[in-house]
Amino acid sequence: MATPISGQMRANLLAVTSLNDDMTMTQNRLNTGRKVNTALDDPATYFKAQNFTNRASSIDGVNKNIALAMSNVKQADGAMTTMLKNMNAQLTAMKDAKSVASGTAAAAVAITGKVAFAATDSMLDVAANNMNANKFQNGDVVSMTITNSAGVSQTRFFQAATTPATTGNGLTATTGIQFNDAKSLMDAVKAAFGDTQITVPTLGATAANLSLTLKDPASSLNITQVTNKLNTGDVAASNNVADIGAIFGMPTAAAALAAPPVVSDLAQGRSITYSPTAATVNQASLDTRKAVADGYRTMLNQMSALVSDAYVPGQVNLLNTAAGNVVNLNADGSNKQTLKLGSMLDVATLGFNFNVATQASTDATGNFATDVELQNAMNKLDKAIQTVTREQKSLANQSAMLNNRSSFNKDMMNDLNGNSDLLIAADATVEAANLASMQTKQAFATNNMSLTKQNESGLIQLLR
Repeated sequence: MATPISGQMRANLLAVTSLNDDMTMTQNRLNTGRKVNTALDDPATYFKAQNFTNRASSIDGVNKNIALAMSNVKQADGAMTTMLKNMNAQLTAMKDAKSVASGTAAAAVAITGKVAFAATDSMLDVAANNMNANKFQNGDVVSMTITNSAGVSQTRFFQAATTPATTGNGLTATTGIQFNDAKSLMDAVKAAFGDTQITVPTLGATAANLSLTLKDPASSLNITQVTNKLNTGDVAASNNVADIGAIFGMPTAAAALAAPPVVSDLAQGRSITYSPTAATVNQASLDTRKAVADGYRTMLNQMSALVSDAYVPGQVNLLNTAAGNVVNLNADGSNKQTLKLGSMLDVATLGFNFNVATQASTDATGNFATDVELQNAMNKLDKAIQTVTREQKSLANQSAMLNNRSSFNKDMMNDLNGNSDLLIAADATVEAANLASMQTKQAFATNNMSLTKQNESGLIQLLR
Protein backbone atom coordinates (compact mmCIF):
# COMPACT_ATOMS: atom_id res chain seq x y z
CA MET A 1 0.00 0.00 0.00
CA ALA A 2 1.44 3.37 -1.01
CA THR A 3 2.30 5.75 1.77
CA PRO A 4 0.67 9.13 1.26
CA ILE A 5 2.92 12.20 1.70
CA SER A 6 2.05 15.84 1.84
CA GLY A 7 2.94 18.32 -0.81
CA GLN A 8 5.42 20.06 1.46
CA MET A 9 7.16 16.73 2.16
CA ARG A 10 7.23 16.03 -1.58
CA ALA A 11 8.81 19.42 -2.23
CA ASN A 12 11.49 18.78 0.37
CA LEU A 13 12.24 15.35 -1.11
CA LEU A 14 12.62 16.80 -4.60
CA ALA A 15 14.91 19.51 -3.27
CA VAL A 16 17.14 16.95 -1.52
CA THR A 17 17.25 14.73 -4.64
CA SER A 18 18.20 17.67 -6.85
CA LEU A 19 20.91 18.72 -4.45
CA ASN A 20 22.27 15.17 -4.38
CA ASP A 21 22.54 15.14 -8.21
CA ASP A 22 24.25 18.51 -8.23
CA MET A 23 26.64 17.45 -5.51
CA THR A 24 27.50 14.25 -7.41
CA MET A 25 28.30 16.25 -10.55
CA THR A 26 30.36 18.77 -8.59
CA GLN A 27 32.29 16.02 -6.82
CA ASN A 28 32.95 14.38 -10.20
CA ARG A 29 34.32 17.65 -11.53
CA LEU A 30 36.60 17.99 -8.52
CA ASN A 31 37.80 14.39 -8.89
CA THR A 32 38.51 14.56 -12.65
CA GLY A 33 39.47 18.20 -12.82
CA ARG A 34 37.08 18.59 -15.75
CA LYS A 35 33.80 20.34 -15.96
CA VAL A 36 33.00 18.53 -19.25
CA ASN A 37 33.53 14.81 -19.00
CA THR A 38 31.05 13.47 -21.53
CA ALA A 39 29.22 14.74 -24.56
CA LEU A 40 26.10 15.00 -22.38
CA ASP A 41 27.78 17.66 -20.26
CA ASP A 42 28.42 20.06 -23.18
CA PRO A 43 28.42 18.50 -26.68
CA ALA A 44 30.04 21.43 -28.51
CA THR A 45 32.81 21.93 -26.00
CA TYR A 46 33.37 18.20 -25.55
CA PHE A 47 33.94 17.45 -29.27
CA LYS A 48 36.04 20.57 -29.80
CA ALA A 49 38.31 19.53 -26.95
CA GLN A 50 38.34 15.96 -28.28
CA ASN A 51 39.72 17.22 -31.63
CA PHE A 52 42.62 18.87 -29.82
CA THR A 53 43.29 15.70 -27.84
CA ASN A 54 43.13 13.44 -30.92
CA ARG A 55 45.60 15.58 -32.85
CA ALA A 56 47.97 15.66 -29.90
CA SER A 57 47.76 11.86 -29.73
CA SER A 58 48.58 11.49 -33.45
CA ILE A 59 51.58 13.80 -33.09
CA ASP A 60 52.76 11.69 -30.18
CA GLY A 61 52.77 8.69 -32.56
CA VAL A 62 54.81 10.68 -35.08
CA ASN A 63 57.35 11.55 -32.42
CA LYS A 64 57.70 7.92 -31.45
CA ASN A 65 58.64 7.09 -35.06
CA ILE A 66 61.05 10.03 -35.11
CA ALA A 67 62.61 8.68 -31.93
CA LEU A 68 63.17 5.33 -33.69
CA ALA A 69 64.76 7.10 -36.65
CA MET A 70 67.01 9.05 -34.28
CA SER A 71 68.02 5.81 -32.60
CA ASN A 72 68.89 4.44 -36.06
CA VAL A 73 71.00 7.54 -36.73
CA LYS A 74 72.77 6.99 -33.43
CA GLN A 75 73.70 3.44 -34.49
CA ALA A 76 75.04 4.68 -37.84
CA ASP A 77 76.97 7.50 -36.17
CA GLY A 78 78.50 5.09 -33.67
CA ALA A 79 79.60 2.79 -36.49
CA MET A 80 81.20 5.68 -38.37
CA THR A 81 83.02 6.83 -35.25
CA THR A 82 84.42 3.32 -34.76
CA MET A 83 85.38 3.12 -38.44
CA LEU A 84 87.30 6.39 -38.18
CA LYS A 85 89.10 5.23 -35.04
CA ASN A 86 90.14 1.99 -36.74
CA MET A 87 91.22 3.67 -39.97
CA ASN A 88 93.21 6.42 -38.25
CA ALA A 89 94.97 3.86 -36.04
CA GLN A 90 95.73 1.72 -39.10
CA LEU A 91 96.98 4.70 -41.09
CA THR A 92 99.34 5.65 -38.27
CA ALA A 93 100.72 2.10 -38.18
CA MET A 94 101.18 2.12 -41.96
CA LYS A 95 103.05 5.44 -41.85
CA ASP A 96 105.34 4.08 -39.15
CA ALA A 97 105.97 0.93 -41.21
CA LYS A 98 106.77 2.97 -44.32
CA SER A 99 109.32 5.06 -42.44
CA VAL A 100 111.62 2.01 -42.27
CA ALA A 101 112.88 0.78 -45.64
CA SER A 102 112.17 -2.87 -46.35
CA GLY A 103 114.59 -3.14 -49.21
CA THR A 104 113.74 -4.29 -52.69
CA ALA A 105 113.24 -7.71 -54.19
CA ALA A 106 115.44 -8.88 -57.02
CA ALA A 107 114.22 -7.17 -60.17
CA ALA A 108 113.96 -8.82 -63.56
CA VAL A 109 115.86 -7.27 -66.43
CA ALA A 110 113.60 -4.98 -68.42
CA ILE A 111 114.89 -3.51 -71.68
CA THR A 112 113.06 -0.76 -73.48
CA GLY A 113 114.71 0.67 -76.56
CA LYS A 114 115.38 4.38 -76.44
CA VAL A 115 115.02 4.75 -80.19
CA ALA A 116 111.53 4.50 -81.66
CA PHE A 117 111.00 2.84 -84.99
CA ALA A 118 107.81 3.47 -86.93
CA ALA A 119 106.21 0.52 -88.65
CA THR A 120 107.10 1.93 -92.02
CA ASP A 121 110.67 2.72 -90.97
CA SER A 122 112.88 -0.36 -91.26
CA MET A 123 115.60 -0.99 -88.68
CA LEU A 124 117.86 -1.44 -91.74
CA ASP A 125 119.96 0.93 -93.82
CA VAL A 126 120.78 -0.66 -97.18
CA ALA A 127 121.62 2.39 -99.22
CA ALA A 128 125.29 2.86 -100.10
CA ASN A 129 127.03 5.86 -98.59
CA ASN A 130 123.89 6.60 -96.51
CA MET A 131 124.79 5.00 -93.18
CA ASN A 132 122.68 5.66 -90.10
CA ALA A 133 124.59 4.48 -87.05
CA ASN A 134 121.35 3.66 -85.19
CA LYS A 135 120.36 1.05 -87.76
CA PHE A 136 121.50 -2.37 -88.87
CA GLN A 137 122.57 -3.23 -92.41
CA ASN A 138 121.06 -6.02 -94.43
CA GLY A 139 122.78 -9.24 -93.28
CA ASP A 140 124.00 -8.01 -89.87
CA VAL A 141 123.61 -10.60 -87.12
CA VAL A 142 122.92 -9.85 -83.45
CA SER A 143 123.32 -12.42 -80.69
CA MET A 144 121.38 -12.45 -77.44
CA THR A 145 122.68 -14.54 -74.55
CA ILE A 146 120.58 -15.19 -71.44
CA THR A 147 122.52 -16.43 -68.43
CA ASN A 148 120.42 -17.71 -65.55
CA SER A 149 121.16 -17.68 -61.83
CA ALA A 150 122.88 -21.07 -62.11
CA GLY A 151 125.30 -19.74 -64.72
CA VAL A 152 123.73 -21.66 -67.61
CA SER A 153 123.64 -19.65 -70.85
CA GLN A 154 121.43 -19.80 -73.91
CA THR A 155 122.39 -17.92 -77.07
CA ARG A 156 120.19 -17.12 -80.04
CA PHE A 157 121.03 -15.23 -83.25
CA PHE A 158 118.92 -12.72 -85.15
CA GLN A 159 119.72 -11.55 -88.69
CA ALA A 160 118.66 -8.24 -90.19
CA ALA A 161 116.96 -8.75 -93.53
CA THR A 162 115.09 -6.46 -95.88
CA THR A 163 112.41 -9.11 -96.28
CA PRO A 164 112.43 -11.61 -93.38
CA ALA A 165 111.90 -15.12 -94.64
CA THR A 166 113.67 -17.69 -92.50
CA THR A 167 112.28 -19.21 -89.35
CA GLY A 168 113.73 -21.48 -86.70
CA ASN A 169 115.43 -20.98 -83.39
CA GLY A 170 118.37 -18.85 -84.50
CA LEU A 171 121.19 -21.22 -83.62
CA THR A 172 123.75 -20.13 -86.26
CA ALA A 173 125.79 -16.97 -86.22
CA THR A 174 125.34 -16.37 -89.94
CA THR A 175 121.61 -16.75 -90.42
CA GLY A 176 119.43 -16.76 -87.29
CA ILE A 177 115.80 -15.64 -87.20
CA GLN A 178 115.39 -12.68 -89.51
CA PHE A 179 113.89 -9.28 -88.71
CA ASN A 180 113.61 -5.82 -90.18
CA ASP A 181 111.66 -3.74 -87.65
CA ALA A 182 110.90 -3.58 -83.93
CA LYS A 183 107.90 -5.88 -84.08
CA SER A 184 109.53 -8.58 -86.15
CA LEU A 185 112.61 -8.57 -83.88
CA MET A 186 110.50 -8.86 -80.74
CA ASP A 187 108.46 -11.67 -82.30
CA ALA A 188 111.71 -13.41 -83.22
CA VAL A 189 113.10 -13.11 -79.69
CA LYS A 190 109.90 -14.55 -78.24
CA ALA A 191 109.95 -17.43 -80.71
CA ALA A 192 113.62 -18.15 -80.03
CA PHE A 193 113.64 -18.15 -76.21
CA GLY A 194 109.99 -18.92 -75.42
CA ASP A 195 107.70 -17.53 -72.75
CA THR A 196 109.52 -19.31 -69.94
CA GLN A 197 112.63 -17.19 -70.44
CA ILE A 198 111.56 -13.84 -71.79
CA THR A 199 108.34 -11.90 -72.30
CA VAL A 200 107.46 -9.26 -74.85
CA PRO A 201 104.28 -7.16 -75.06
CA THR A 202 101.60 -8.02 -77.60
CA LEU A 203 102.11 -5.51 -80.35
CA GLY A 204 100.23 -4.59 -83.48
CA ALA A 205 101.60 -3.60 -86.83
CA THR A 206 102.53 -0.12 -85.60
CA ALA A 207 105.02 -1.27 -82.93
CA ALA A 208 107.55 1.47 -82.40
CA ASN A 209 109.69 0.47 -79.40
CA LEU A 210 111.70 -2.57 -78.41
CA SER A 211 110.54 -4.00 -75.08
CA LEU A 212 111.89 -7.21 -73.53
CA THR A 213 111.72 -8.52 -69.95
CA LEU A 214 113.48 -11.52 -68.44
CA LYS A 215 111.28 -13.62 -66.18
CA ASP A 216 114.06 -14.78 -63.87
CA PRO A 217 115.18 -11.85 -61.67
CA ALA A 218 118.60 -13.42 -61.33
CA SER A 219 119.16 -13.68 -65.09
CA SER A 220 121.35 -11.39 -67.18
CA LEU A 221 121.16 -10.55 -70.85
CA ASN A 222 124.04 -9.78 -73.22
CA ILE A 223 123.41 -8.34 -76.67
CA THR A 224 126.22 -8.29 -79.23
CA GLN A 225 126.47 -7.42 -82.92
CA VAL A 226 128.46 -10.40 -84.20
CA THR A 227 128.57 -9.80 -87.96
CA ASN A 228 128.81 -6.61 -89.96
CA LYS A 229 127.84 -6.43 -93.66
CA LEU A 230 129.58 -3.37 -95.10
CA ASN A 231 127.69 -1.11 -97.42
CA THR A 232 129.34 -0.80 -100.82
CA GLY A 233 131.29 2.41 -101.07
CA ASP A 234 131.70 2.99 -97.36
CA VAL A 235 135.33 3.66 -96.59
CA ALA A 236 135.27 3.38 -92.81
CA ALA A 237 134.05 -0.01 -91.63
CA SER A 238 133.33 1.40 -88.18
CA ASN A 239 130.58 3.54 -89.69
CA ASN A 240 128.72 0.41 -90.66
CA VAL A 241 128.26 -0.90 -87.09
CA ALA A 242 124.80 -0.30 -85.60
CA ASP A 243 124.59 1.61 -82.31
CA ILE A 244 122.94 -1.17 -80.32
CA GLY A 245 123.33 0.87 -77.13
CA ALA A 246 120.93 3.41 -78.61
CA ILE A 247 118.70 0.81 -80.25
CA PHE A 248 118.18 -1.34 -77.16
CA GLY A 249 118.71 1.32 -74.52
CA MET A 250 121.65 1.52 -72.16
CA PRO A 251 121.10 -0.32 -68.83
CA THR A 252 123.17 2.23 -66.94
CA ALA A 253 124.97 5.42 -67.78
CA ALA A 254 128.27 3.72 -67.12
CA ALA A 255 127.65 0.69 -69.37
CA ALA A 256 130.69 0.01 -71.51
CA LEU A 257 130.90 -0.52 -75.22
CA ALA A 258 133.25 -3.38 -75.97
CA ALA A 259 134.59 -4.99 -79.13
CA PRO A 260 132.97 -8.40 -79.60
CA PRO A 261 134.93 -11.47 -80.73
CA VAL A 262 135.90 -11.51 -84.40
CA VAL A 263 133.26 -13.46 -86.25
CA SER A 264 132.82 -13.61 -90.02
CA ASP A 265 133.72 -10.26 -91.57
CA LEU A 266 133.06 -8.18 -88.47
CA ALA A 267 135.13 -5.05 -88.48
CA GLN A 268 133.96 -3.49 -85.24
CA GLY A 269 130.90 -4.19 -83.10
CA ARG A 270 129.07 -3.32 -79.96
CA SER A 271 128.24 -5.47 -76.94
CA ILE A 272 126.12 -4.52 -73.96
CA THR A 273 125.03 -6.50 -70.90
CA TYR A 274 121.90 -6.03 -68.86
CA SER A 275 122.05 -7.30 -65.28
CA PRO A 276 119.20 -7.59 -62.77
CA THR A 277 118.90 -5.34 -59.74
CA ALA A 278 120.12 -7.21 -56.70
CA ALA A 279 117.74 -7.73 -53.81
CA THR A 280 118.25 -5.86 -50.55
CA VAL A 281 116.06 -7.09 -47.71
CA ASN A 282 115.40 -5.70 -44.22
CA GLN A 283 113.65 -8.68 -42.65
CA ALA A 284 112.58 -6.81 -39.51
CA SER A 285 110.90 -4.18 -41.64
CA LEU A 286 109.25 -6.84 -43.80
CA ASP A 287 107.89 -8.58 -40.68
CA THR A 288 106.50 -5.28 -39.41
CA ARG A 289 104.91 -4.56 -42.74
CA LYS A 290 103.33 -8.00 -42.87
CA ALA A 291 101.85 -7.41 -39.41
CA VAL A 292 100.51 -4.08 -40.64
CA ALA A 293 99.06 -5.81 -43.72
CA ASP A 294 97.33 -8.34 -41.45
CA GLY A 295 95.92 -5.43 -39.45
CA TYR A 296 94.78 -3.79 -42.67
CA ARG A 297 92.80 -6.88 -43.67
CA THR A 298 91.35 -7.16 -40.15
CA MET A 299 90.34 -3.51 -40.28
CA LEU A 300 88.52 -4.04 -43.58
CA ASN A 301 86.70 -7.03 -42.15
CA GLN A 302 85.64 -5.00 -39.11
CA MET A 303 84.47 -2.16 -41.34
CA SER A 304 82.40 -4.56 -43.41
CA ALA A 305 80.78 -5.96 -40.25
CA LEU A 306 80.10 -2.49 -38.80
CA VAL A 307 78.40 -1.33 -41.97
CA SER A 308 76.15 -4.38 -42.14
CA ASP A 309 75.18 -4.26 -38.43
CA ALA A 310 74.71 -0.52 -37.80
CA TYR A 311 70.93 -0.16 -37.88
CA VAL A 312 67.83 -0.56 -35.71
CA PRO A 313 65.56 -3.46 -36.75
CA GLY A 314 62.69 -2.14 -38.82
CA GLN A 315 64.74 0.86 -39.96
CA VAL A 316 66.81 1.35 -43.13
CA ASN A 317 70.56 0.74 -42.89
CA LEU A 318 71.85 4.24 -43.66
CA LEU A 319 75.42 3.11 -44.34
CA ASN A 320 74.74 0.81 -47.28
CA THR A 321 71.32 1.85 -48.64
CA ALA A 322 71.32 4.64 -51.18
CA ALA A 323 67.57 5.36 -50.84
CA GLY A 324 67.93 6.45 -47.22
CA ASN A 325 65.34 6.43 -44.43
CA VAL A 326 62.10 8.38 -45.01
CA VAL A 327 60.67 9.83 -41.78
CA ASN A 328 57.16 11.32 -41.47
CA LEU A 329 57.10 14.70 -39.76
CA ASN A 330 53.33 14.91 -39.29
CA ALA A 331 50.40 12.55 -38.79
CA ASP A 332 49.14 12.35 -42.38
CA GLY A 333 52.64 11.94 -43.87
CA SER A 334 52.35 15.01 -46.07
CA ASN A 335 55.63 16.31 -44.66
CA LYS A 336 58.70 14.06 -44.69
CA GLN A 337 62.45 14.13 -44.21
CA THR A 338 64.79 11.64 -45.83
CA LEU A 339 67.88 10.71 -43.87
CA LYS A 340 70.54 9.60 -46.36
CA LEU A 341 74.26 9.72 -47.07
CA GLY A 342 75.85 11.15 -50.18
CA SER A 343 78.04 8.07 -50.51
CA MET A 344 77.62 4.54 -49.23
CA LEU A 345 80.25 3.45 -46.72
CA ASP A 346 80.67 -0.23 -47.57
CA VAL A 347 84.29 -1.20 -48.21
CA ALA A 348 83.82 -1.56 -51.98
CA THR A 349 82.29 1.91 -52.39
CA LEU A 350 85.03 3.39 -50.21
CA GLY A 351 87.53 2.04 -52.76
CA PHE A 352 88.97 -0.95 -50.92
CA ASN A 353 89.43 -4.33 -52.59
CA PHE A 354 88.36 -6.89 -50.00
CA ASN A 355 86.76 -10.32 -50.20
CA VAL A 356 84.71 -10.96 -47.05
CA ALA A 357 84.55 -14.71 -47.69
CA THR A 358 88.31 -15.22 -48.05
CA GLN A 359 89.39 -12.31 -45.83
CA ALA A 360 91.83 -11.35 -48.60
CA SER A 361 92.54 -7.93 -50.06
CA THR A 362 94.30 -7.27 -53.35
CA ASP A 363 95.43 -3.98 -51.80
CA ALA A 364 97.88 -5.98 -49.68
CA THR A 365 98.80 -8.92 -51.92
CA GLY A 366 102.50 -8.40 -51.24
CA ASN A 367 102.00 -7.71 -47.50
CA PHE A 368 103.20 -4.13 -48.10
CA ALA A 369 106.75 -5.29 -48.86
CA THR A 370 107.10 -2.46 -51.37
CA ASP A 371 106.61 1.22 -50.72
CA VAL A 372 104.43 1.46 -53.82
CA GLU A 373 101.87 -1.06 -52.54
CA LEU A 374 101.94 0.42 -49.04
CA GLN A 375 101.53 3.97 -50.31
CA ASN A 376 98.64 2.99 -52.59
CA ALA A 377 96.83 1.43 -49.61
CA MET A 378 97.58 4.53 -47.52
CA ASN A 379 96.12 6.73 -50.24
CA LYS A 380 92.93 4.66 -50.25
CA LEU A 381 92.74 4.80 -46.47
CA ASP A 382 93.24 8.55 -46.38
CA LYS A 383 90.52 9.06 -48.98
CA ALA A 384 88.15 6.75 -47.07
CA ILE A 385 88.76 8.70 -43.85
CA GLN A 386 87.83 11.92 -45.63
CA THR A 387 84.67 10.32 -47.04
CA VAL A 388 83.48 8.88 -43.72
CA THR A 389 84.22 12.17 -41.93
CA ARG A 390 82.25 14.11 -44.51
CA GLU A 391 79.28 11.74 -44.35
CA GLN A 392 79.28 11.74 -40.55
CA LYS A 393 79.06 15.53 -40.53
CA SER A 394 76.25 15.40 -43.07
CA LEU A 395 74.29 12.86 -41.03
CA ALA A 396 74.82 14.93 -37.86
CA ASN A 397 73.33 17.99 -39.58
CA GLN A 398 70.36 15.99 -40.85
CA SER A 399 69.69 14.45 -37.43
CA ALA A 400 69.88 17.89 -35.81
CA MET A 401 67.10 19.07 -38.11
CA LEU A 402 65.04 16.01 -37.26
CA ASN A 403 65.61 16.52 -33.55
CA ASN A 404 64.45 20.12 -33.88
CA ARG A 405 61.26 18.91 -35.54
CA SER A 406 60.70 16.46 -32.70
CA SER A 407 60.99 19.33 -30.19
CA PHE A 408 58.54 21.37 -32.23
CA ASN A 409 56.09 18.45 -32.23
CA LYS A 410 56.36 18.13 -28.46
CA ASP A 411 55.59 21.83 -28.02
CA MET A 412 52.62 21.46 -30.36
CA MET A 413 51.33 18.49 -28.34
CA ASN A 414 51.55 20.50 -25.12
CA ASP A 415 49.69 23.41 -26.72
CA LEU A 416 46.94 21.15 -28.04
CA ASN A 417 46.48 19.41 -24.70
CA GLY A 418 46.53 22.80 -23.00
CA ASN A 419 43.82 24.11 -25.30
CA SER A 420 41.72 21.03 -24.56
CA ASP A 421 42.15 21.58 -20.82
CA LEU A 422 41.14 25.21 -21.17
CA LEU A 423 37.84 24.12 -22.71
CA ILE A 424 36.92 21.32 -20.33
CA ALA A 425 38.89 21.96 -17.14
CA ALA A 426 36.95 22.70 -13.95
CA ASP A 427 37.74 25.60 -11.61
CA ALA A 428 38.48 23.75 -8.39
CA THR A 429 37.87 26.84 -6.23
CA VAL A 430 34.46 27.51 -7.73
CA GLU A 431 33.46 23.87 -7.65
CA ALA A 432 34.55 23.50 -4.01
CA ALA A 433 32.51 26.56 -3.04
CA ASN A 434 29.52 25.18 -4.92
CA LEU A 435 29.88 21.86 -3.12
CA ALA A 436 30.01 23.57 0.27
CA SER A 437 26.93 25.63 -0.60
CA MET A 438 25.02 22.59 -1.76
CA GLN A 439 25.98 20.67 1.35
CA THR A 440 24.50 23.52 3.45
CA LYS A 441 21.37 23.52 1.36
CA GLN A 442 21.15 19.74 1.74
CA ALA A 443 21.37 20.11 5.51
CA PHE A 444 18.58 22.70 5.51
CA ALA A 445 16.41 20.56 3.26
CA THR A 446 16.91 17.54 5.49
CA ASN A 447 16.01 19.56 8.58
CA ASN A 448 12.90 20.86 6.84
CA MET A 449 11.86 17.33 6.05
CA SER A 450 12.32 16.37 9.70
CA LEU A 451 10.31 19.36 10.95
CA THR A 452 7.61 18.74 8.39
CA LYS A 453 7.36 15.12 9.51
CA GLN A 454 7.07 16.14 13.16
CA ASN A 455 4.39 18.71 12.40
CA GLU A 456 2.39 16.26 10.37
CA SER A 457 2.66 13.59 13.11
CA GLY A 458 1.44 16.07 15.77
CA LEU A 459 -1.54 17.05 13.68
CA ILE A 460 -2.53 13.43 13.24
CA GLN A 461 -2.40 12.89 16.99
CA LEU A 462 -4.74 15.85 17.59
CA LEU A 463 -7.23 14.48 15.06
CA ARG A 464 -7.27 11.18 16.85
